[in-house]
Amino acid sequence: MAKYNVDFNVSPKKIFAAGDKLKENVYQFFKSKSDIIEIYGSTEVGTIAYRNDFCNFKCLNGVIFYISDDGCIVVKSDFFIEDEMKIGDIAEKLSDTEFILKGRSDRIVKIKEKRISLEEIENILKQKAEVIDAYCFKYQDVLACAI
Repeated sequence: MAKYNVDFNVSPKKIFAAGDKLKENVYQFFKSKSDIIEIYGSTEVGTIAYRNDFCNFKCLNGVIFYISDDGCIVVKSDFFIEDEMKIGDIAEKLSDTEFILKGRSDRIVKIKEKRISLEEIENILKQKAEVIDAYCFKYQDVLACAI
């Protein structure tokens, strides 16, 4: 919608986005049309936080987090069975209830809402006799491999 500058006949009052991190240009497009709220969470831990300013995530009530020594978010919540769960996202803590995402601690990427381990694909490719080396990466929302 942002790519083709689609105009709404009637602008929605609120838009909720979840499943993958919004790109800033997509966020700005929807923000110009409506109030947009981006949801942060995962299948394993459920919904953790939200943001509507494309900057700081704010924790939902009942969610407690801290940053581990390696910079990853560790979450405590009533929404899952574990006492706490470490997430592969690196973050900066701003307050007891706010943080900024800085990146990933691993090489798992989301492509079309599917998690893909770049290292796992590289290792499979390297098992082929014809392949000396392989490097996988995400390029414009598609999986790319240099072999």
